[in-house]
Amino acid sequence: MNISISLKYLFPIIITLILIANSAEAYNEKILDARLERASKHFNSVMSTSQSRILSDSLRQARGIILRAFKVGYIVAVKGAEGVALVRDEVTGSWSAPVFITSGEGSIGLQAGGKRTDSVILLMNEQSLSILDKSRFQIGLDVAASAGGFGGEADTTIGRAPIVVYNNVDGIFAGISIDGGYLKSDKRANATYHNKRKIKVREILFEDKGRKTQAARDLIDLIEKNTIADN
Repeated sequence: MNISISLKYLFPIIITLILIANSAEAYNEKILDARLERASKHFNSVMSTSQSRILSDSLRQARGIILRAFKVGYIVAVKGAEGVALVRDEVTGSWSAPVFITSGEGSIGLQAGGKRTDSVILLMNEQSLSILDKSRFQIGLDVAASAGGFGGEADTTIGRAPIVVYNNVDGIFAGISIDGGYLKSDKRANATYHNKRKIKVREILFEDKGRKTQAARDLIDLIEKNTIADN
């Protein structure tokens, strides 16, 4: 009887410890570098498609960038989202260390047969940069957002919209429009990557207290290469 009672209370503790161990194992430098490498691939995906390609002039004007990928279930569900954010110093022109972000579920309008969406979000001014310091935020709700130019055309939204979004959708879609989903800092990923338990988003993006592994430097080099490219 005593053994049975002990096991009854011990079992959930064991399960909790296993979950904690698995959670901790899921965040290490190798895995987070892989997320940065995927971010580079997401950026290349947008830039290599004529319909979604971002003009170099638009990239030059951007104060910050969010690289995001997510999968969309049939009609509504947003899932499997991950991303990174970087900010460019207005004085030096150099990019910050990366902040890892994650997403809550949202809805997507007119999305049929949804698959993976690679998204590059340009933050064009101080107002748009300020959302990165929030505990959670929604593109298009906390700050207005517009779709980027189609097919490499001159982007008339640049200079007017605080946020400009470029999407490359792997699958059949019609008028993609994210609504209701939110983005937030991935605190555990950031603490692990930057080797500081309670590091804040502001410290990483605006106070130069983060670090850059080779994967982060490669991502920045890729962005800068496309910033100076003639397209």
